[in-house]
Amino acid sequence: MYGPHGGRFAADVYRPGATAAGDNFGLSSAAPFPTPASTQAVPEMGALTARFSASPSGRGWYVGRITVQHDGADSPRAYVYVGEPTPANLVSGTDSGHFDECEYVRPLPVPAGQDLCVVWQTADGTALARIEYTEA
Repeated sequence: MYGPHGGRFAADVYRPGATAAGDNFGLSSAAPFPTPASTQAVPEMGALTARFSASPSGRGWYVGRITVQHDGADSPRAYVYVGEPTPANLVSGTDSGHFDECEYVRPLPVPAGQDLCVVWQTADGTALARIEYTEA
């Protein structure tokens, strides 16, 4: 029997002062905690647009979660674009932009220098978008 009290765990030898495997000694650090950001939408070309500008660090980011909300009487669709809001840059969306959220299985990549835009198909009311991201 090993250990100060005569017990042992799966062939672990008791070595006072040694580093246990559970201490993550020599392993990489934990994944970075996501950074939240939110912005209110403003009218752009006839639609409410929430724009998350490119990171000032010059690095891209990975978006893991998006939440959208709109306080108008209708429930307009909300579309998510990486880059300018054009059909070629459409990456995601929701049928109800009134309140919805998306948690990506694989984070959504936003390349360095690109904006992330959430566009509601209305210019009425107030809309807000919130993202959680990590830098690449």
